[in-house]
Amino acid sequence: MVYSILRGFCVALDERGVSMDSGFLSELRRVMGRKIGLTLPCVFINGRYVDGAKEMRWLHESGELRKLLEGLPAADLHLCVCHVCDDHR
Repeated sequence: MVYSILRGFCVALDERGVSMDSGFLSELRRVMGRKIGLTLPCVFINGRYVDGAKEMRWLHESGELRKLLEGLPAADLHLCVCHVCDDHR
């Protein structure tokens, strides 16, 4: 759900697979100041931690997410087009 919401805004994403690289998990633990208890996905927008899917949904539904994403670099346009409906929604 989080990925879909962010993709809908066509902003560039920096995804890091913590299951694929233990260095990413170490970095995340350092940034979060936690050794255990991390819930994925961990989303940061301009350095601000967004507390998972529930907060992301609230930010999106309230219109606050659009404000947080203003001015961020855009994603490649081919990543923003819906491949199911060819963006005819």
